Amino acid sequence: MSIRIIQFWRIIGTRLNKKVLIFSLFVGILLSAFDAFLSYVFTDSALLALIGQSKSGVSKAVTHLQSSFPREMVNQTGLALIAVIAAIQVMLTFSKKIIGRRELFLATIIPSLLVFAYPMVSRDIFSYLYYAKMVLVHHQNPYLIVPLVNSSTDLWLGFVHNVDRVYAYGPTALIISIVPMLIAGGEKLLVNIFFVKLVSLTFFLLGSWLFLKISKNRNLVVVLWILNPFIINEMLVNGHNDLFMIVFFWLAIYWKQNSKTTLSVLAYLLSVGTKYLTAPLLPILFLSKKWQTILSTLSIVVIAGYLILHGNLPWYYSWIYFCLPYLKLNKGQVTSILFLQITLLLGYAGFLETGMWGPPPSSNVIILLSKSVWMFLPLFIFFVFVDLPKLHVGESMVKTGIKGKNKTRKTI
Repeated sequence: MSIRIIQFWRIIGTRLNKKVLIFSLFVGILLSAFDAFLSYVFTDSALLALIGQSKSGVSKAVTHLQSSFPREMVNQTGLALIAVIAAIQVMLTFSKKIIGRRELFLATIIPSLLVFAYPMVSRDIFSYLYYAKMVLVHHQNPYLIVPLVNSSTDLWLGFVHNVDRVYAYGPTALIISIVPMLIAGGEKLLVNIFFVKLVSLTFFLLGSWLFLKISKNRNLVVVLWILNPFIINEMLVNGHNDLFMIVFFWLAIYWKQNSKTTLSVLAYLLSVGTKYLTAPLLPILFLSKKWQTILSTLSIVVIAGYLILHGNLPWYYSWIYFCLPYLKLNKGQVTSILFLQITLLLGYAGFLETGMWGPPPSSNVIILLSKSVWMFLPLFIFFVFVDLPKLHVGESMVKTGIKGKNKTRKTI
């Protein structure tokens, strides 16, 4: 059955043409801009209260917009955007053509717009900023002092969760949060959010370039990274610092492949200094290509297995990206990863529709899909091991954009 589904999408992919792709990308761009706008219309009450203290006109305008747009529209436009992007992902996964540079540029516009959306479903970015503020403004050591000590004097704490805990991440993550605040100052929250998101976008684009340099597969980079709704939502919209950890590790891989061992070790240490999780992956950098592939596959299985057993938060599944550029993924594996991540995203549907956590009242289908991730994970692990013959994504795309003797398929 699964082979027939793959064959069906392979037929669809072979019929992909430039006009269809460009039209789909423009629709995605328009939906991305509208989604980013709506995210501020239905923001949390704490932000409105903070803005209202200095700019009551802005607060009143947002309140008026909230009465003009039904909250369900956030869910509907979000699902529409996921559908459009998923269609593009499927077309590129099963296409024999390579995405052209103009289309690649258009694809990059979508995450570049969504990065500025308000982080509606996570408060982590506020926590990162507040720990940076503790260093720059309050002159406190966040590794020793909890944010709660400032509860009577600092309104930012209304956005921060886990205020009774010291800083849990490495010094790299803290420095990345401090640098934008050195420019924006420690008073204007929204300005700091925008600056942090610009830093995230910079790392995201660097990650795109590194993924391409390591995998040499343009379509795969677009499908699994640039136009991946899961990555865009968790790394850019919600601003999780896992992005920095992943990109620094990719930079270590890239420099090691180019015989720059010192720089590779430095990038690896920066990755470990972000969130510590890449510490066990050091051997991958120094082994032969065969053992790199074996250990990369094993690490993905171990990470997925750990997350299954412990039922952790959705963005933790981004950890499987540590070693993905090393692997020559087939279409079945790519499809399983995409399905896994879309079902994780659908778990947010209830909050976006109602403002409260729980299943969305308007769609039983979304509930079913969001719960199906647990049934699908064993299949995902199976696909890591199974290599479907002659179904590799972009198998003819080695040396894409790089001088070499290999011939490439024509671009879209």
